[in-house]
Formats: sequence, structure tokens, C-alpha cells
Amino acid sequence: MWHAISYGALTLWFCGVYARDRVWAIGIAAFCLGLLLEVSQSFTETRYAEIADLMANLSGIIAALFMARMGADRWCAMVESALRPTS
Repeated sequence: MWHAISYGALTLWFCGVYARDRVWAIGIAAFCLGLLLEVSQSFTETRYAEIADLMANLSGIIAALFMARMGADRWCAMVESALRPTS
């Protein structure tokens, strides 16, 4: 659950910062980050790679990409306009 929430939040964060046409690239980058971290864990003595973690990461990424396409990618612009002082 925490993997899905973390990677979903990470993906949605960057979807709000970058242009809408970059959404798929952000999703791929987030997946590659998760894959790299899972593979890296297999080189340690105390951690190991798990496919279940990678699938949880992917589920969070997919949920975030869906939310971004539904309009949640405008979160950054909404926050910026709310913080802008009115004259």
C-alpha cells in the first residue's frame, strides 16, 4: 500500500509541475526509478528485490496518471493562483 501511495504521489507531483504532454514520460520515469531501486536492493545483504513491490509501484503510477488525465495535473496551477496576492 505504501509503495502505491508513494509512487502515486511522486508521479502526480511531477505531472503537476510539467506540461500535460509529458505525462507518459513522467510515468515511465517513475517506473524506471522503482525498477532501479528494486534491482539495487538485490545487491545488498539486508534487502532484496520483490516483484510485488514493483507491481504496487506501478499501480500507484497508473492511478496517478489516470488522475492527471482527469484534471489533477492542474494542482500546481491551482495552488499558485490561490497563493497569488489579490490587488
